[in-house]
Order: sequence, then C-alpha cells, then structure tokens
Amino acid sequence: MPRSSFEPTNPDGPARPVRVAVDAMGGDHAPAEPVRGALEALRRARGQLEVLLVGREPEVRAELERAGGAPPGVRIVHAPDAVPDGGHPAAFMRAHPENSISVAARLAAEGEADAALSTGHTGGCVVAATWHMGLLPGIDRPTAGVHFPFAPKTVLLDLGLNPEPKPHQLFQFAVLGAAYARIMLDVPQPTVALLSNGTEPGKGTETVRRAYELLKRSHLRFLGYVEGLDMVANKVNVVVTDGFTGNVMIKFLEGLSMWIGDRIRQLADHALLPQLKPLLLDLDRMTDVTQAVDGLTVLGVDGVFVPGHGRARAAAIANLILGAVRMVRRDFVNQVRQEISRALDALA
Repeated sequence: MPRSSFEPTNPDGPARPVRVAVDAMGGDHAPAEPVRGALEALRRARGQLEVLLVGREPEVRAELERAGGAPPGVRIVHAPDAVPDGGHPAAFMRAHPENSISVAARLAAEGEADAALSTGHTGGCVVAATWHMGLLPGIDRPTAGVHFPFAPKTVLLDLGLNPEPKPHQLFQFAVLGAAYARIMLDVPQPTVALLSNGTEPGKGTETVRRAYELLKRSHLRFLGYVEGLDMVANKVNVVVTDGFTGNVMIKFLEGLSMWIGDRIRQLADHALLPQLKPLLLDLDRMTDVTQAVDGLTVLGVDGVFVPGHGRARAAAIANLILGAVRMVRRDFVNQVRQEISRALDALA
C-alpha cells in the first residue's frame, strides 16, 4: 500500500514531535477508524508525532481501550458535538461551536496543535478552517486540490469549493496550486494552465479568458490552456478550473477508472493479470479511499487542515496524518505566504 513519505528529521522543521488534532467523530466509521488510524500513524512516526483525539471523551476512550489502551503521545480533547452529514454545516457549527471539527481547527489555530485533520463533513472542514485559522493575506477564498496516481506531479483544483469563482480568484488558485506542487510534490518550477474547451487563445468563458490575462502577467510558468485529455498526460503541473467543472471531472475520472479496472479483470487472460498489476493498482488508488496517500488539502488558510474521505479506514487516516506531518515539517504555510506575496508583487 502506498504511504505518505514521512520525514522525521528536518533541520527547518520543529525539533519536537509534530502535534496533529484528529477529529475522532468524523466519517462513516467514527470513532473506531480515526482512533485506529491515529495509533497506526504513531507507530510509524517513531516518536516524531503526538495526536490529540478530538471527540466525545467516553466514546474515544472506549475505542482506545479496545485497541489496547492509549500509548504515549495520545491525548483526548473532549468535544460534545459532531457535524452531521448533509445540509449546510455553517448553521449547525454556529449553534454548536464545540463540535469536533471546529475544536480540532481551533487547537491548530491557537497553537496547541500544528495541524488538524478530519474525515467528517468536507464543507464543515472548510468552514472550520476558514473561521478559526483565517485566510492568508491576498487570498479571497480557500480552495482544494488533488493529484493522481497516473499523474503524480499534476494538481487539479478547485474540486468543488468554488463553483463560480471570479477571474482573480482563479489566479489565486493558480498561485496556491503552484506553491503546493513546489513544496509538497518537489517540482522546482511548476507549470500552470487553465482548463478550457480548447488550447487556442480566446477559448473558454469570459471568466477563464480574464484569468488567462492575469496569469500571462504573473511570475508563474503559465502555459495557457489545456483540455481534459491533458490531465493524464503529465503535460502540466497545475491545472486550474472552477469548482463545478473540477468536481465533475474528478468524479468522472473516478468512475472511468473503476470501469476500466473492472473490464480489465473481466476480459484479460488470467496469465496476463500479473503484467497488468501496476495499471490495476493505479486504477484502484483512484477509487479506493482505503489507499489514500494525501487528502484534499485546504489551500489558502493560515494553517494546515487536511480533510479526508468519509469512508476512509484506519490505514488511509494514518496516511493522511503523516501527510499533515510532512506539511508541517516543510513549513508549508509560511512558504505559501511568501509565494502569495511574490505573486502579488509581480502583478503590481
């Protein structure tokens, strides 16, 4: 199973163990799977991680006991409420401020934790991160991106948080995506493109065309437009689009990957299956949340908040926790802040 590359020693990171506030009440299998995922991450982190399990204390403690007890490096932070699935989370979170997602975000914002993580309501995660951590200077709205097994150096964003962004917000997403690709995917000079219905100048909606003009003036390595087929061709490191289109694209790719994998298993000669295993594993990673390596990082907030899929099991949650640790070790937020300042200066 793929795992996040955890970096236990980094002279630029904090000397003490990284503290991650984990929402133990979020997701379809809470609190059992978040608790087990936290324990697995602790084992793999070799003393470089501390976990704050946020949730209803009796339930969290019972899960710890079922797993053999709380090892060193685990602390429970009581949060009496959990954000329900469905609906608009903001109203519930205003009425119930001690919900587990908000408490996890607040712990990170106030310095008791270095990062927060939840497999609960994705919208609730974005709301909590924005309310408690705030937005970085020069950013109007947060965004979220993802990179794929078949294009590991390509980030697609936005994935649904901003269905109708303004041109300058698409520009901001490009800056955030480029920063993520450089810092987390180890791409020294990321290339950036706008998703459109053709590669010729003048294509796209008015919003896309105006964003194109902003990006042409920027310091980014802007390549212009790309089409959907370019997503799997490793032609560009950062693909920027509105949240409506991005959400449709990611779900289409997930469905297509599932269909291709099923058809290969149905039609391939049994003797060929071992040779096709690498392809099948890549397709599985597109659709199996138990193999998640990195989550939908909330970009643009003044802190590290990693949401995960609600169906994630312990192994995926452990990967997400160690992914959050890696972001802290790389001083992700401060580096992004510098990237934003540089981008705005170039446009001035």
